Amino acid sequence: MAEQVAMEVGQVQGDEEMVVDDFQEIEALAELGVSAADVKKAKEGGFFTIQSLIMNPRKRLHAVKGLSEAKADKMLEAAKKLTSLRRLHAVKGLSEAKADKMLEAAKKLTTAGSWISGAEAMQKRARDIVKVTTGAAALDTLLGGGMETKAITELYGEYRTGKTQLCHTLCVAVQLPIAQGGGAGKAAYVDTEGTFRPERIRSIAARFNLDPDAVLDNIVVGRAHTVDGQMELLQAVGAKMVEEPYKLLIVDSIMALFRTDFTGRGELAERQQKLGQMMALLKKISEEFNMAVVVTNQAMSDPGGGMAFISEEFNVAVVVTNQISEEFNVAVVVTNQVMSDPGGGMTFVADPKKPAAISEEFNVAVVVTNQVMSDPGGGMTFVADPKKPVGGHVMAHASTQRLYLRKGKGEQRVAKVVDSPCLAEGEASFALSDDGVVEYKE
Repeated sequence: MAEQVAMEVGQVQGDEEMVVDDFQEIEALAELGVSAADVKKAKEGGFFTIQSLIMNPRKRLHAVKGLSEAKADKMLEAAKKLTSLRRLHAVKGLSEAKADKMLEAAKKLTTAGSWISGAEAMQKRARDIVKVTTGAAALDTLLGGGMETKAITELYGEYRTGKTQLCHTLCVAVQLPIAQGGGAGKAAYVDTEGTFRPERIRSIAARFNLDPDAVLDNIVVGRAHTVDGQMELLQAVGAKMVEEPYKLLIVDSIMALFRTDFTGRGELAERQQKLGQMMALLKKISEEFNMAVVVTNQAMSDPGGGMAFISEEFNVAVVVTNQISEEFNVAVVVTNQVMSDPGGGMTFVADPKKPAAISEEFNVAVVVTNQVMSDPGGGMTFVADPKKPVGGHVMAHASTQRLYLRKGKGEQRVAKVVDSPCLAEGEASFALSDDGVVEYKE
């Protein structure tokens, strides 16, 4: 029988497996005179670590109910001092008393922030960054070893390109020991489209010779139905990260609820502002807890030929006809037609009843029919692969690296690095199977 990984993913074997977490629990503020009552109020406001205090704007701490501005400022100063002291206390041969004295002397000599040299930054990345295998060696090579922590990786593409399957595979792979390409940690999965499937996790776990039940126990899932609900799940996830070793956070998908909760150009500014806030929160989580954050994104067509194409991104009206019995105990059959609003002064309003919401609210089967359009290509201007990720520049700038997934020949799927601070543009092939993401064989 193949070797089993420990049930408790936090218990890693060997010194080479140890991952030192950078975060400190917020209770440590008591060492510097912050009361337990104020710490409790901060936790109720969504602050669970010392680093969360430092990474957020001062005004957000001021907004915590029951905390005066003076107390909030005191907590923030104490958090900064604790962070600096922790680094000094870690220096071999330096007593805490000497470390405190050095810190006070340094404050008098400089007002600079946490500047470090490029060499120190490189050492810190080498020490902290963990790369989680995707399940396919070619894809890992493209990513420089796998999905890295302290980064947001965006996966975008049309349906059936493997985005959700890759997320399921990562949920299992992250639980492997670091020596085997894992992260020796647990996974959190924010599901906005109702696509998380525990049975897929079980089959993928069997591939890696892991106990399926133990693997499922090490994954927490939150189902969001609105943008506000999605934000609340992400704000609350910090409490779990402090208590247990999480190394992966997935949001599948990041834009689905934004596209339904905010419609038309009139709400575009508010939508982008909320999206920017959510992506900023994800970035802080990734750095605070040294986690790999993976978000999936939808794609829209952009033919670029001057034609008005259907797109939910730019004010589309969906006319839905449905029949629901008074008892709500029936299958719902929906016919679907799409109209475009070319911006010629006409206003269309989308039907507020979403078929996806009905299916979950009343536990009924929803069947939809859809129309198709032809692409004659006979002298008309079409782009070879006119797909763009939803979310605009806000999404583009917030993601650390972006991968475009598309269908290839047969079972082939292709991942392309579109944007990254360190990875070269390139492509890698992989395939999907009952075992999740696997190597593609021609």
